[in-house]
Amino acid sequence: MINLKQIFTKEYLLYADGAKLHPTDHGLLVLGVALVVLGIIFRFVSWRSLNPFKKRVWTRLGSLALTIGLLEMLWFGLRYQNAGYLASHLVAFLILLAGLLWLIPIIKYVAKQYRADNEKWQKEQVKQKYLRNSR
Repeated sequence: MINLKQIFTKEYLLYADGAKLHPTDHGLLVLGVALVVLGIIFRFVSWRSLNPFKKRVWTRLGSLALTIGLLEMLWFGLRYQNAGYLASHLVAFLILLAGLLWLIPIIKYVAKQYRADNEKWQKEQVKQKYLRNSR
């Protein structure tokens, strides 16, 4: 079990213990691998999508997941090699925070504008279908 009080201490966040890896280190590696796999899946879905707005959302999510996942995996490599301050847990948490901040505009677009853009595109597709049939 991970002690949350220990995670928010100065020693845990800023200093990398060269003698052993913490259980959260392995958890962050698994998270990084999972994000890379999700990023690849999202990219594949975006390539298969015909709707440009769905493609845009899936591409953004894929870029986010791939970037954050690869950075977390890189951090684990630095942690494993005990690379000083770059191996601190604070860097790993800052990477995750950057990913969350990157996710905000994507969620904002999906919540506010995506439905209207998608409906407009679908109506245009129906109109184009009938215009092509009438020629």
